[in-house]
Amino acid sequence: MRLNLDDIEVLFSLIDMGSLAEPRSKEARGNADSMKHVIADTVTVNRHKLGRLDVEIDTEKIEGLMVKGSGIERFWAQHPAGPGIPLFQLNQYSLFAGLLAGSFESRGRDMEDCVITFNYDTVLEESIWGLGGAVDYGISRVRMEGRQNAGNPKFVTPVFKLHGSANWAKPSDPSDHKVRASIFDSYRDFGESLVPLVVPPTWKKGDLAPMFAEIWRGARNALAKATRICIVGYSMRATDPFFHHLMASALGENEGLYRLDVVDTLEGNAGVESLVNRYRDVFEPLDGYGRLHFHTDGLAGFLSTQWRFSGALGRGAAIRAVTRY
Repeated sequence: MRLNLDDIEVLFSLIDMGSLAEPRSKEARGNADSMKHVIADTVTVNRHKLGRLDVEIDTEKIEGLMVKGSGIERFWAQHPAGPGIPLFQLNQYSLFAGLLAGSFESRGRDMEDCVITFNYDTVLEESIWGLGGAVDYGISRVRMEGRQNAGNPKFVTPVFKLHGSANWAKPSDPSDHKVRASIFDSYRDFGESLVPLVVPPTWKKGDLAPMFAEIWRGARNALAKATRICIVGYSMRATDPFFHHLMASALGENEGLYRLDVVDTLEGNAGVESLVNRYRDVFEPLDGYGRLHFHTDGLAGFLSTQWRFSGALGRGAAIRAVTRY
């Protein structure tokens, strides 16, 4: 048979299918664990360098913001952007984490944000920790290690990782039913001594442990209450029914959704048109009311334009301008 073994889902699905013959064999379990180590190691080690964003703040609003005393304060540049114009120098994930934390909002503004992701990497979490915040993964009976165990965070951001995370590990003692996972700062902290808790991109995606069912419930409840949803880097493939069913189940109960924004990196008219048509086909009622919006120059481009991310996220109204390097 002719199969595309450069497609990671095809390759991992073959490994999973092969384990059906002898699911309890040492070799089958070893192959399944190795697959998870490959995923965790890859997303931890191989990262692109992030570009810099210069963020200018409206000087008349700075005193009323959450900046002073927050973790974003350490990114405050010593030289202003102009007379009386404060300047912050961040990468795209630090800016995004700062927006989620409400660092650029008026004190006392009552808003709540969360992140729902299929990604395994911890780039966003590291940015949140760097701002003095904590991550709530929405799961119980876990042992927190490293920075995540620090007390008195400046803010807490819920992050629902539907397919697990490179920094989550199966307990070393399987007989200890009180702990379902050990959560570290990074995969580097446990390496091959423990097995990462990730759901590989294979045909067995529906085989979820109770811990993952708890995460999906949390994500669904968040979507059911959302007034704004921003989807970043998801191509809306017809072959992935999980996202469609999750959204349909949650939005069927949502009576307050104001807008849905799609952020992706696309080049050429054909690619843009294809993505837009897939989303419009699924979210036709929202599109009909003018509540579906597209941004096709990636996350960095999206965050480089103040009026776009402010309109989509309802965050960062005090940001005067963003310059991308």
